[in-house]
Amino acid sequence: MRLVHLRLLPHVACVGVALCLCLVGYSFLSIGLYRDAMPHTTVRTLEDISAVSDAEWYGVLRFGAIVHGELYRPKISAVSEKHILLLAAPAPPAASRIAPSMPLSLLPHTTLYKAVVKLSAPVPLFSFWGFDPPLLDVHESHEAVYRRYPRTIQGIPELAATHLDRILKNYRKPPAVSRYVSSRVLYGQVWRFWGVQCVVGGVHALKRCVRMTVLGLLPEFRVPVVIAPWMDGLYEDPPSLAMKRYLVEPELRLPPLSMQERMLEVSDVLVFDYLVDEHDRAWVKNWVSHDGQILQWDNGLAFNHGPFGYSNCMDILCGPVHWIEDPDVRCQPICRFRLKTIEQLRLMAPGGAGVEDSLGERLRLSIASEDIFHPFEFLMFEHFKNDPDLVSFREQNYYEGVDRRLSRLLQHVAGCERLYGSRTVLI
Repeated sequence: MRLVHLRLLPHVACVGVALCLCLVGYSFLSIGLYRDAMPHTTVRTLEDISAVSDAEWYGVLRFGAIVHGELYRPKISAVSEKHILLLAAPAPPAASRIAPSMPLSLLPHTTLYKAVVKLSAPVPLFSFWGFDPPLLDVHESHEAVYRRYPRTIQGIPELAATHLDRILKNYRKPPAVSRYVSSRVLYGQVWRFWGVQCVVGGVHALKRCVRMTVLGLLPEFRVPVVIAPWMDGLYEDPPSLAMKRYLVEPELRLPPLSMQERMLEVSDVLVFDYLVDEHDRAWVKNWVSHDGQILQWDNGLAFNHGPFGYSNCMDILCGPVHWIEDPDVRCQPICRFRLKTIEQLRLMAPGGAGVEDSLGERLRLSIASEDIFHPFEFLMFEHFKNDPDLVSFREQNYYEGVDRRLSRLLQHVAGCERLYGSRTVLI
């Protein structure tokens, strides 16, 4: 009997290899069919970030009919789960937020809008496997929290950061909205796009693909997501060590005029990251520019240490890793800022003279317009790596945390002014 089993092994292996090759081949064939099905369709992406483009894209993202969805497979490693959607022209506001997928081959000549989706909450295989962690109400730093978890769920921080970007009128983040999307749109076609990544990507990749395929086979359900436009023409653009010198050592003379705007852009990005507790800008790959402007790109891991962050989160102002590893001046928070940025933040400081609504309160009022109710309460945190006992925090705690970080930031700016003088620190 054992000999018979051994003789069968080569045949079983051949069948397995054949199935894998068929699966990979069909995945590439299906992608080709998808592209051929769009001969009379123009696909638009976001070309610039401005109030004008917002007026067009916000309606598309919130009300546009979904005509196609697929799993996004990046060329480089990425933590978050992402999907690509193609959206038709906005439907009337009364239309369902769960738009069925329409065959591309049946569409007349039309313009579609390409968007990227991040999940707002984990999607369990079965509803009774869902997990509602304890909801804590805290009013100070909760340093027992290690970090956000799961790392693949990044929609809500992106949404909150976009609202904050518009409150400050920075326009460094693409528009983003919350929305409920059918599970069939996200996972119904995953099996067509398995390909090489799932077959040879290791056990973790295979489990992830099998899970998504099962989700596509289950009865339809609603998935809370955050949708933003797709942008082309992005490139890595980390700040140089020379730029660090001007920002952390204000006693140095200002750089040439050609460098001053770049210097202030870097300062604005680090200030924003501190306000949302974004530590991922430490890595060069997350310094992204478009058409010469540094973007506030990828805030999916913001609010990493709970609503209030850690006491040492001021290290965010020390800049990227290659700044911190500089043997001459290691982690030293920047001490030069854009005058307009600081003046604006002082008008939103909690408890400030003449302040009607603090920055945190403005963020609360802005997010209240979203489809997802109390979105921050979707975020979960672990006390240590692979902690089974996750926790969440109440919505209001996050708005208080933004105000707390703003107060600390302004205290730091005031300290820089005492050391070097306002005219040197605020440009």
